[in-house]
Amino acid sequence: MHTCTICSRSYKSLSYYKRHNQRCHPSTDCNISGDDGNIKYPTIPQLYEWCLELSKQNERLQQKVDELIQWKNERVLTQHPCHGMDVLNQSNVACIDDYLRENVLTEEQFVCMRKYDIMNGLMHALTSRFPLKDVHTLPLVAFTHTPNEVFIRKETEWQSMTNHELKKILEYISKECIQWLMKWHDLNQAKWVHEQYMDEYTNTLRKFLVPYDDTLLLKIKKRLYVYLKRQNTLC
Repeated sequence: MHTCTICSRSYKSLSYYKRHNQRCHPSTDCNISGDDGNIKYPTIPQLYEWCLELSKQNERLQQKVDELIQWKNERVLTQHPCHGMDVLNQSNVACIDDYLRENVLTEEQFVCMRKYDIMNGLMHALTSRFPLKDVHTLPLVAFTHTPNEVFIRKETEWQSMTNHELKKILEYISKECIQWLMKWHDLNQAKWVHEQYMDEYTNTLRKFLVPYDDTLLLKIKKRLYVYLKRQNTLC
């Protein structure tokens, strides 16, 4: 009985053993006559190690492919606006009206708005109501290839946001601010005798009742576009 010292396989026939020995032993060359000349075959342990390494490389490659696919899907909305609109219309993002009802203005946001002028106060309200950390659930989006244009999720589809639609959003936020102002007033009725309190109340109320003309809306829309465009760097 002839036993291989590498894989412990046994052979009764010496010729079979030698043939096996040529393939299994790393120090044994197999001479083959013909066009191939002398070929040194890898051993079974070597083949096994190679297979393991190829398997690991394949796993790493597949992981990279998955990452690229995910990256492509996330970037398509901002890099390819035409195709991005098709993708947006297939999404399950809530329409702007539902989103505003579900994400009410907080007292903290109201207090912060009182500290700013009308422009910065409204921008603070917009950026806090539409945080970029939740970019894939926002009903507002901006594309790099459509400068100063903001898209809004309506009831049935995405559309380019008009000044009228932006005005409706700002009026909705102003209405919420006035409601918070009324609560603040009710809690401070005893201060009505102080002129400073009356001035603060009047100035705050006037700020939230400001008319939204086209000039103001255009400025806010441009700043909103710049803010939303930052989502490109967060994808």
